[in-house]
Amino acid sequence: MKWWDISFCISSSVKDWRESWNGMCPSPNRYRVWNSFFFALTWTIWESRNSVVFRGKAASLFNAVDSVRFRIVWWFKNFGRGFKDDITLLLLDVKERCVDSKPDKVTTKSVWAPPLIDDLTFNVDGSTIGNPGMAGIRGVLRDASGKILCLFSSSIEITDPISSEVIAIQRACNLIIFNQLLADRNITIISDSKAAVSWVNGEGFGSLKLVNVVYVIRQTLHLLTMLSVSFMPRSSNSLADSLAKASSGLHRERLK
Repeated sequence: MKWWDISFCISSSVKDWRESWNGMCPSPNRYRVWNSFFFALTWTIWESRNSVVFRGKAASLFNAVDSVRFRIVWWFKNFGRGFKDDITLLLLDVKERCVDSKPDKVTTKSVWAPPLIDDLTFNVDGSTIGNPGMAGIRGVLRDASGKILCLFSSSIEITDPISSEVIAIQRACNLIIFNQLLADRNITIISDSKAAVSWVNGEGFGSLKLVNVVYVIRQTLHLLTMLSVSFMPRSSNSLADSLAKASSGLHRERLK
């Protein structure tokens, strides 16, 4: 992940990890390469484990990382349609040189607006299948350059769409308040739910079951004066929105 300047909390299962992987793609023109990285990584881990269990070899992080790098470069050469760059150059600069040959196949409708220099935005979203229904929440913390600093993803209990938005805001608040590196930063939590934003900013509490959650969020905003919650349309929140939908769908599969 450090190759791509991405930091995130790894999911509790490989299935969750796979569901969230594509949503963290660094840029549209690296989608195929990024997708291949997941399989190169898991294949290498599996192969390394077999070498330890069945061949008595010692595990080597250095060799594993090299194997991932070699695999993704050779795969890139294979689907790069005549890419002429030298293998050595690719190995030395995977991030910059391994770019999809046809970026126009990947479209993005995001109009995410970066914050001011030194400020951060935490785009959050909740999604449900049904109303009420199986729900998921996601959040993406980014700086002014668009670099992803943190990402959370989880399924939650069956609830309604607005409640899932409020819970997503609460999760972002918890991550901020317990991280000393974020304590002195100007951070705006962005949601595409007008109702959820108005509730946490002091206009009512929504349903009775949300009173405690909304109260905790308000207390956090009172303690952290540089933290705020704002509303923006769904188009500016597309990454968090797509991740939340994936999470609610994953919850449905688990119930099956």
